Amino acid sequence: DEHLNWFEHRAAAVGARAIVLRMKRTRNPDAVGMRDIDNFIRRMKTAGVRVILAGVRVDLLEGLRAAGALDHIDPDQVFPERQARGSSAMEAIAAALKYLKANTMDTLDPPRH
Repeated sequence: DEHLNWFEHRAAAVGARAIVLRMKRTRNPDAVGMRDIDNFIRRMKTAGVRVILAGVRVDLLEGLRAAGALDHIDPDQVFPERQARGSSAMEAIAAALKYLKANTMDTLDPPRH
């Protein structure tokens, strides 16, 4: 929860619109940990920050599903662990960039008179 709080405060401080969390080393999360991740995803969604999970191991994916955390994010925000090192992280970063481009271009257009 301490790490998630840090990410939340940092996102607010810099005005982040997307966060990629590398979950590969998250092992054997208990019910409290699952609840913390679920609450973090909900808070970030409320704040307008898209959370993208990279390197999600099968056991973590099952736990997130059971905890209801996946009910708050789209399937394209979850990138399961892959055999090739770093590949899910790269896919997640590409998805974040695509999301940011699609959701910020309208704010970059000059005002029309």
